[in-house]
Amino acid sequence: MILNENKSGFFSFCDECNEYHIQFNNIFVTLTENKLERFKSYVKEIEPSDSLIQENECVNGKKIILPLLHPYMVILIDNEELEMLKKLILLDEDGKDFITYKDFPFEINNNLK
Repeated sequence: MILNENKSGFFSFCDECNEYHIQFNNIFVTLTENKLERFKSYVKEIEPSDSLIQENECVNGKKIILPLLHPYMVILIDNEELEMLKKLILLDEDGKDFITYKDFPFEINNNLK
């Protein structure tokens, strides 16, 4: 069952396997309820203005780290991707997400002439 979706992916729960799935850009993660809560806590605590890795020409602007279980692999995201991830998995009280003009790839223009 899809719990939420946005332009970056979807957040769902599988009744058969009793696990949560997050498809975010080209990343797919499966989490138990306990691991999901830990992941949400981690995501909530990320301060986007703090660089989590040193400047490096190979990083290409993505300085926020999402850890994986594999010891030699992390996911790097930027501030915009962090906000989209938060909107995807940190649902509001009603379990519904909302979109704003910032979610669209163009600028708002009031077209007053």
